Amino acid sequence: MSGRKRTTLSKVLFSITVSLTVLIALTPIQIYAASQVIRQGPGDERQVALTFDDGYSAHITDEVLDVLAEYEISATFFLNGEAIEDHPAQARRVVNEGHELANHSHTHRDFTELSAEEIFEELYLTEKAALEATGQEMSRLFRAPYGSFNQEILNLVGEGGYPYTIQWTIDTLDWQGPSPETIYNRVVSDVVPGAIVLMHVNHEAVNTAAALPSIIEELTARGYEFGTVSEMIFGTEPGEVHIVQAGETLYGIATDYGTTVDILVEINDLEDPNMIYEGQEILLPEGVDEEPEPDPDPDPDPDPDPDPDPDPDPDPDPDPDPDPDPDPDPEPDEKYSVQAGDSLQSIAEDFEIYLEDLLIANRIQNPRDVYVGMTLTIPGETPDPEEEGLEEEEWLDPSDYQDSWRDAQESIRQLASGYSVTIEELINEDSQLNHNLRIDQSLIQVY
Repeated sequence: MSGRKRTTLSKVLFSITVSLTVLIALTPIQIYAASQVIRQGPGDERQVALTFDDGYSAHITDEVLDVLAEYEISATFFLNGEAIEDHPAQARRVVNEGHELANHSHTHRDFTELSAEEIFEELYLTEKAALEATGQEMSRLFRAPYGSFNQEILNLVGEGGYPYTIQWTIDTLDWQGPSPETIYNRVVSDVVPGAIVLMHVNHEAVNTAAALPSIIEELTARGYEFGTVSEMIFGTEPGEVHIVQAGETLYGIATDYGTTVDILVEINDLEDPNMIYEGQEILLPEGVDEEPEPDPDPDPDPDPDPDPDPDPDPDPDPDPDPDPDPDPDPEPDEKYSVQAGDSLQSIAEDFEIYLEDLLIANRIQNPRDVYVGMTLTIPGETPDPEEEGLEEEEWLDPSDYQDSWRDAQESIRQLASGYSVTIEELINEDSQLNHNLRIDQSLIQVY
């Protein structure tokens, strides 16, 4: 091949490489739910959640913790990472005395003035400080500094692993230094079932601890109970995190940890329990059982036939319509989570099934509707159109899918023809091209 022709061909190959990368390469895309804003808990019970922000004053934090311990009630502390680093003993007290420790950013900067990278760093550094000080992960609740946020902030905070952004029902403004009586009146005059009360443990909240006893006693007399934000909203605090593995379902995860799908949906703010993906973090309720090991010796058939007929009829009547190939025990369906680089064709081949069966079993009308992390049903037996409930017009012939790549293949063929080379030569010329491209065949690739 001449030098000029090789140079021109290299340009063509680069163009084709880019085109194939766009058309064929599978890029994992994870869609995160925005953090949900909560200002008040359920109003069906007389519950109140006391919350304390910042933590920059070790002395005031200790005073507040002493009052809570005296009355044996729990609360939620939204602490800043810097405060935890400066006062790790107080952070340990929060956790060890049964309170909820949640994220209030690292430096208490306004998130609406930060970049996405700075926001993720603020969240992470606070998590890191809490883990180093207490040996435990923080609750997956977030409170924005100054209560300042917008939809973009909620999107980023959700992506950062915090499904809930907690605001408040009652703001005591205790950081302005009002008297204990003023703080007391602001709480008891506006309290409602499910109220979230905002207070602080910083240098300015000098009368917060002094106001607490009268607040607790008055609300208790009115029939209110106290708990953490998570206890009031979810009935339990989020505990450990489970990373979704290939092929897992939310039902299977709930069963493994001894909880229910409804609880996992609520804690994780899932819109669709069927739409979980590999690598997703699933918050588990606090105190769930450890994931059990698979039973190495499952129980045998509980009802084996103890006395089979010793003298079967030597000449039984034949079945008038025998099944030439009976399948009394069909293989159960399997589950598979789509991986980066998969194609529907390759998945079918890996499981030794027909592509058409895979499409039918999963009601796939458009291969572009398949995505990384999607759980596919791998049929144990050939699906039947009628049993699948598909209308005649919904039943797609495999040839319908060939159009998915016809244009791309014709384009490659035209380029090859224009430079008097074959498609095989184009592919073999550059090792970076996709060698799995199937020439003159239907290629169904998921996005």
